[in-house]
Formats: sequence, C-alpha cells, structure tokens
Amino acid sequence: MNAQSGYIDTGLGQLNLSSNIISSEAVELRIIGRNPASGNPPSGVPFSLDLEVETFRNWAKVLFLPFITSWGQCPDALVVVRSEQTGSVLGFQRFRTSMMDGCRAQGRLVFDRSFVPTSGHKVIFEVYPDDVDLRKLPASDLIEKSAPISLDLDQKTGEQSGVYSPPTESWYKIPELGPGNTLGEVNTLLKRVIIITVAGAGLYFLAPMLPGLRAGIKALAPKAGAE
Repeated sequence: MNAQSGYIDTGLGQLNLSSNIISSEAVELRIIGRNPASGNPPSGVPFSLDLEVETFRNWAKVLFLPFITSWGQCPDALVVVRSEQTGSVLGFQRFRTSMMDGCRAQGRLVFDRSFVPTSGHKVIFEVYPDDVDLRKLPASDLIEKSAPISLDLDQKTGEQSGVYSPPTESWYKIPELGPGNTLGEVNTLLKRVIIITVAGAGLYFLAPMLPGLRAGIKALAPKAGAE
C-alpha cells in the first residue's frame, strides 16, 4: 500500500515534483484532474477523476526478459475505486498504455452517481491487470492498492497539498513558444527537437536489424531461465 510524493524524471534532465497515490516498482497512479474542479457535481451528474497510470517501471525486465511481456508493448491496467466504508466498487477504468509515453496512459474514471466526494467518505484505488474479470476481482490478481484518501479538496488545493498532480508531459510533445517564454522553455524545445531527430535517425538505420535482434534475444531468454 503506497501513497507518496516524489520526483519524476521526464527524460530530459528536468525533475518535476509529483504526488502518487500509488507508487511501486510495478505501477504508479496519479490523480491529474478533478471533475468538477471544486465542490460537488450538479444533481444527476456523476463525479469523475482524470487519472494517469504508469506500468512496468522496471525496464531491465523489458530489455532482458522479453518473454514477460509482448515485444514493443507495455502492460495495460485496470483501475478500480472502492468505498473504504463498504468495500463496494464505485467505478473503474481500463488503461491502454504506450511505450512511446514511457508505459503511461491517461483516462477518466467516472464514479457511481450515488458517490459524493466528502471528507468523511474515503476511497481506495486498486490496480489490476487489464484482463481481470470485473465481476470477481480476485485478491491474487491485485497488483497494488492505495491508502484510503478523501476527494473533497478542490483541484488547486489538492495540487498544493500533494493529493493531485499535474499530468506528465510526453517527451516528444513540442511546446509552443510565445513572446513571454523563458530561456528554460526555449532550451526544452531545442532538446526535444534534437532527441526526436536523433531517435528518428536511429530507427531508420536500426529498423532492418530489428527482426534479427528480436530473434536473438528470444533464443537467449530460455537459456538465461535455465541457469
């Protein structure tokens, strides 16, 4: 069970303070949006959260034990939220992660219409493999779960207190520059342009060799397991 704040490396040498309601070697889960941003939703409108999940954070396993996961893919995830009081499921969302985004995905989890985000009604988030049967949710398939938290804080206060986080920006996203941009933002733009250019050139020259490289790693994997 994990709920902590920590630093996330964006891959460009910049560290952003981010709060994770779940943080482990297997998965990270963050709340990146609250709907509505403050207060309770109008009558008949369900409360919802925008979430960001990051799976398979141990890249050594991906690189050297490719039989654990499909080549070129990251594990997808199922996020379930329960009432701490009753244990009943209040909502769920499946996430399709992307290797291009560092095995991350974002999505909106819509709560049951009866749920009201008050300080006295805490919830627990659970992460399962994507193929788990929602009707059963066996404990043996549970990857990680959060500590009980309340969702009564508004968006701004939640970010300041560490309950909510800003979304992680994709490394390949080119920021827009305007008259008020700082030197650091200009440097970020130049870094990303260079990285994308180098990555594209590398893929161009490596693409013909990838089938042979994949076959070679698969041939070595059983030998490593036997030892």
